[in-house]
Amino acid sequence: MLESIRDTFELPLTRQDLTELRFYRPAENSREVAYLRERRAQLGGAIPAGRRESPPISAPSIRRYAGFALEANGQEMSITVCAGILVTESSWPTRSIATVPIPNRPAPWTC
Repeated sequence: MLESIRDTFELPLTRQDLTELRFYRPAENSREVAYLRERRAQLGGAIPAGRRESPPISAPSIRRYAGFALEANGQEMSITVCAGILVTESSWPTRSIATVPIPNRPAPWTC
């Protein structure tokens, strides 16, 4: 496996280097190090800085969001349905990646 990675990325490592699990560090003036330094500078340094303020997130109407709870006939709202409503009917999609798998259900999700 390590040999295929070495070959794919054309790393200057010998079979013995792989056997001994030696760390590979590109030269200071290499393209790889230059790229990493540029990205680090774009991200604000070695330690990521958090934002202190962010715009408010819009939420779906309370009737739409709470409708399932009001008409549930004793059933609880699933996390999947809840997340689906929030992701499709709020400003969250502009700031997050939806990772809610809902097989056999069309979007937007209906309660």
